[in-house]
Amino acid sequence: MQQSDMLKAISWYMDSGANIDKAQYCPTRDVFEGRISQLAKTAQRGGVSTEESYLLTAVIGEIGLNSFDHNLGHWRFEPGINFGYKIEASELVLWIVDRGRGIYNSLSSVHKTISSSDEALDLAFHKKISGRFPENRGNGLKFVRQVINCEKQRGLWCRSMQSEISFGKLGESASKFGESAKSETSCGGTITFIVWRTS
Repeated sequence: MQQSDMLKAISWYMDSGANIDKAQYCPTRDVFEGRISQLAKTAQRGGVSTEESYLLTAVIGEIGLNSFDHNLGHWRFEPGINFGYKIEASELVLWIVDRGRGIYNSLSSVHKTISSSDEALDLAFHKKISGRFPENRGNGLKFVRQVINCEKQRGLWCRSMQSEISFGKLGESASKFGESAKSETSCGGTITFIVWRTS
């Protein structure tokens, strides 16, 4: 995929009138899960070890499936997510974009003490917390942070509503891919970029 595919994803995130690229659109969980399987094969051909490809697809799966689990009945316009990636030399850049209700609205609907989207985003990646009551879940994004942080060749940037977070040694690199979305304060949903180097 070319960089223009990233720009299409960001445009779709910010503009309710933007058309989604059908090659990146996952309207349902099963379509998304099928594309994750394809990602594993593509990543291995691009130099990612089999073990690493399992970690990569687990991370992507956690983020993408969260979008489906937490936005049921709360999508803005069409349901589903925009999922894409590009591989250049020894670097993978991946993105998952949804136009749902955002992490703050999801978590604060259950955890009434959460007072801001900044707090919600920080808690989502650092604590066991879930917006799905009464299920005992919520380790997923904490797992994502641990996987990204355990190797210096990985980074993540995430924006939800007006808040953003980045971590991993390549977090700043991931942040740069979402540069054009940083000034947006009004749209809900979540946009995540991941950088994953193989060497």
